Amino acid sequence: MNSAVSTLFQRLEAPGEDSQKEAAVELAMLIERSRSPAPDDSVHRLILPEDLLQLNLSNEEADEIVERICSKVLLERLSQNAKISLISALGKIPRLNCFEAILRFLTKQFELLDDEGVYAVLVSIVPAHLAGDERDRVIGLLKEHRVESVLDRLAQRGSDRLVDPVRRLRQQIHKLSSHT
Repeated sequence: MNSAVSTLFQRLEAPGEDSQKEAAVELAMLIERSRSPAPDDSVHRLILPEDLLQLNLSNEEADEIVERICSKVLLERLSQNAKISLISALGKIPRLNCFEAILRFLTKQFELLDDEGVYAVLVSIVPAHLAGDERDRVIGLLKEHRVESVLDRLAQRGSDRLVDPVRRLRQQIHKLSSHT
């Protein structure tokens, strides 16, 4: 792994919320940039230091970074802000290991998260993954990580604004699940 990327992971795991959050945001931007380079790189230039801007990651290198992020997202020593930045980055990657890392995070950290945020993440990733080629595996992951119980808890404790959206998401899951 490139030394600049290794340093990012060291900063991510070092004590100090600010350092962790900064490293997580830089990792997220690096992955985003490697997955879909934009013609206007101005946002990346504002956030990434020059050594990271100069990196041209191969698909294998990007995959290695994604795998490592997936394995780190639940580390106790990571600040909640760093975890959320990493989850946001993983949510943009349409891969099953990223989906599973997100589900693992949401179900283990549910009590610490904002209800609307949990719903927003679920509604943005679940239907797309259910509509993909690996529907059976996605359904298995939804069951394994007890997403139905998360939706139940959202409906029970959530604001009135979430009652109908949670019901619609649950219906969408059941509809897409039944097409197997």
